[in-house]
Amino acid sequence: MARSLRLSVFLILILAAAFAQAGQQPRLAGPGQKVFSGGDLQALKSARDSVYLIGPWSSSAPINGQFENPSGMPDWNGWTHHDMTVPADSRWHVSSYQADNLAGHGAGNLAAWCGDPNWPACSVSDLDGGYGNSYDELLVWTGTVADPSVPCNVTVDAWLNYDLEYGYDYLYLRYYRYDDSPLTVLYLDGRGLNYHLQESFVVSPAE
Repeated sequence: MARSLRLSVFLILILAAAFAQAGQQPRLAGPGQKVFSGGDLQALKSARDSVYLIGPWSSSAPINGQFENPSGMPDWNGWTHHDMTVPADSRWHVSSYQADNLAGHGAGNLAAWCGDPNWPACSVSDLDGGYGNSYDELLVWTGTVADPSVPCNVTVDAWLNYDLEYGYDYLYLRYYRYDDSPLTVLYLDGRGLNYHLQESFVVSPAE
């Protein structure tokens, strides 16, 4: 599994529009020359003048582009967002794939697995299935403590099979504090079979 990243949302605004007359655009001269030659400069003008479409509350624009209402409170005002860095589907799923040996449970044992069983084997000693390039997947559990005014002891106990490209791909165990910054408890790479993970940490009231 590839390194985990927290990805920022970005937004893109595209307003289209100019219709220049065909065959009338001027040509930019060769490299290093800052002059135009040929054609009619006026041909670059749009068939219609620019329209003031989006603006602040004080403008005459028909659409308000600010992220607040007239009282100064947060408001989307018709904007929307789409984070193209976030995959639509998680590659984590419950599967019996190579889970037989975990803690001695035997055939048919189910576990959380990140990968695709359809990836072909890399060699005769390898099995079909694995993970691909640019995997960046999270398996997340969240919970509410009984009393947030006192420290909370957290213990993670699990049996793992992991097979990662040594020095390049990593499996992290992390927890996130109130400010959303991660604290890494453990990281693994390379290969491990029936690895018994036992990690404990304390979350303070401030976290």
